[in-house]
Amino acid sequence: KIYLMIYLVKIKTRKLEYVFLRYAFINAFKPFCHPRILAEIWGMDRTTMYHVFDKHEQNIKLSPLYRMCYKTAMDIKKKTELEHANNIS
Repeated sequence: KIYLMIYLVKIKTRKLEYVFLRYAFINAFKPFCHPRILAEIWGMDRTTMYHVFDKHEQNIKLSPLYRMCYKTAMDIKKKTELEHANNIS
């Protein structure tokens, strides 16, 4: 399920819903990865990651669509953390 979501997000398009979904996932998983690693995963330039990070607060404030995408990304992140924690125990 997560892999399908990431595959759909990696589609190279400038449609706002895809851009916001990519940006939301990048920001949600930022604590886990160095910007260079995130850039490799998403097929973007490393400096683009800094642009994505900088736009996060503005997107949260101004866009209901981005907030929804970010909430979804955070929910997936939390579920992944819980599954990982259960596998360790």
